[in-house]
Order: sequence, then structure tokens, then C-alpha cells
Amino acid sequence: MHKNSEFPLSRWVGMTAVQLCALALTVYSLFTIFNLLHDSLWGATEIKVNSGAIRLLGCGIGLMLVFTYAMLEGIGYLKKNTKLTRPFTIGIFFCLVMFALLPSIIHIPLEKYLFSEGYKICHLKSYTNRSYTVTVYTKGIQECIDGAKEREIAI
Repeated sequence: MHKNSEFPLSRWVGMTAVQLCALALTVYSLFTIFNLLHDSLWGATEIKVNSGAIRLLGCGIGLMLVFTYAMLEGIGYLKKNTKLTRPFTIGIFFCLVMFALLPSIIHIPLEKYLFSEGYKICHLKSYTNRSYTVTVYTKGIQECIDGAKEREIAI
């Protein structure tokens, strides 16, 4: 058994691996959001809104906060500096709220904007899973039908 002041290398490696996975989730989510904004502002013929990818932003940042907190607590830094506990708690709570609400916060105004720009929901290409929804918007009916035919051929 190790002392409280020690933090074994295996824990560092494990926590660093989780931090890197959380960073990858965050980068993927940010890439998806920026790609979505780029497509909607530059008038792409098809725009996919993936609520699951947007939800990963809160998950990734929250995981990074939790494991950073655990690492700081493991080396004993938080015992000396107790003022950091409150910001971590607020940050984790904010990430949970972001996990739950960010897809709606982005999707509702974006949908209004896309409708005003002449986009329609393509139900043939859109799909829903348990935890996420992919809504596809197209400029015209022909793009929706063409994509649906390609999807049927791929299946």
C-alpha cells in the first residue's frame, strides 16, 4: 500500500489516457459545430445537424475537469489550495448543463435560420437513435431524393 502523498505511475498513465480521450471528444465536437456553422453560412446544398456530436462537447470538457481534479487531489495540491474546489464543481455542473441543453441551444435557432434561407427537413435522410438525432436539411426535394437513393444502395 502506498502513502497518500505518492501517486503511482499507473494512475498517471490511466488518467492521462482518459484526458486524451476526452480531448479527442472535445475536438471532434468542436469540429462538428464549426463545420455545421460553415455549411449553414456558406449555403451548402445539404446540412447535417448531429445532436450527439454536439452533446460530446459537454461530455469531453466535463471528463477533462473531473480527471484534472482527481489528478490534483491525488498529488495533494487541493489539500493546500482548497479555493480550487468550487471552480471545479461549478465547471462540472456547467458541463452537465451543456451536455443536456447545448444541442437544443444550437439546433432551434439554426433551424429557424435554415427555414428562412429556404432549407427543408429531409426525412428520408434524417434518422434517430436512442441518444442522438441526425437531422438533414436540403435546399430542394431533388437533393433529398438523390441522397436517399444513395443511402438505400449503400444499405
